[in-house]
Amino acid sequence: MNKLKGPLALAFSESLTKLIGLMLLPVITDALTLEEFGIYALFLINYIFFSALYIAILNNFILVGYFTRQHRIVYEIKSAMVFNILFFIVLSILFFSISSAYYFYDYFYVFFISSLSCIIAQPSQVYLTFKQCQQKYISYAKFSLTFVFCYVVLGFLAYYFNVSSWQGYALLVLSSHLFQTLLLLFIDASNVRLIYFSKMSSSKRYIKHFKALIGNSLFGWARVNVDKYLIITILGTSVMATYSLGFQLGAVIGLLNTILIKLLNPILFASFKSQVNAKARKLTIIVIACFAVVSLSYTLLLPFIVDVFFPVSYESSIQIAQLVSVGYCLQVMVSVVGAVLFYEKRNYLISALSMASFTFLLLGLMIIYSLNLFSAYYVALFFVGSWCFHLILTLFFALKEPKFIGFIKNA
Repeated sequence: MNKLKGPLALAFSESLTKLIGLMLLPVITDALTLEEFGIYALFLINYIFFSALYIAILNNFILVGYFTRQHRIVYEIKSAMVFNILFFIVLSILFFSISSAYYFYDYFYVFFISSLSCIIAQPSQVYLTFKQCQQKYISYAKFSLTFVFCYVVLGFLAYYFNVSSWQGYALLVLSSHLFQTLLLLFIDASNVRLIYFSKMSSSKRYIKHFKALIGNSLFGWARVNVDKYLIITILGTSVMATYSLGFQLGAVIGLLNTILIKLLNPILFASFKSQVNAKARKLTIIVIACFAVVSLSYTLLLPFIVDVFFPVSYESSIQIAQLVSVGYCLQVMVSVVGAVLFYEKRNYLISALSMASFTFLLLGLMIIYSLNLFSAYYVALFFVGSWCFHLILTLFFALKEPKFIGFIKNA
């Protein structure tokens, strides 16, 4: 039981951290109009993308470096974060210029708040990644829950004071990350000084890592954004609002995927390194089986969740949510199977696979538009198809890796 205590604490804290935004959705949909919620949904989608761009790539860099270069990775973190900040500044200037030219100021605010939130979150996410690598799950859980506490308190204060704009609720996310990062200065001051006040090493290794994976992030962002931009352009903001709610509810499975990967990646990477596979394989099967049960139960409960917690105008979100849930279940399998590609640093291949699956989705959307069948339901259906295509490609290349073949064979 003591061996399970740490992983369960991590799973619980990650569940709350990832799902707290969903738990507050009934409050937010009640406070915002359909049009305002449509823009807020765009903020959430962009926030997820910039989390992948600025946080997930950095975390993957640390995770792989921890198991291959040991403690040398500590001295490369500062230069990696500085590079991300400079990249953010360049993107902000570029996006502001485009937004000013076409008067898309709302879209610039969406971009700026979502990306700045992720830049602010970097130090605390670095801390959590080290705790994950060291398998200090109790410390991980305690620190992770500070974000949840701050977000809930600020969320209910916003609702109490009748905040009725998407910007107000978007700033809740930014403020919660700021609070968590400031807290880090007090609870782990020695390591903060070690990482952020040491001499900055060369950023060449991180830039190489970033360049190889930016395609994966960009095409991943395009896959979860192109449908939203086409829907808002072709079908309007009201349809966008109901589609986005369905997408957010279905994306819970994707959020659970991040929990699953945080549990499994240290196990899988350690197994690939040592080639001791029997125990890692057993743990992987148990975790995936538990995930499958939770995912199926959640998908079956979606009609009840929408009926009870959301206004009747969002009823059409149910089918969308169920289809998106299936898509994210396939994403989970891509993450598990593709772990060996991350370990072996097949980063350009990973980006190529994302590009291929995005192309599949884009072609599908173009076909249904040309056939006058463009609707939220068919868009969600092709989202599922793109992840199915991605899984087939990932499995094909993973089966060429000796470490993956050794992992799946009997001991």
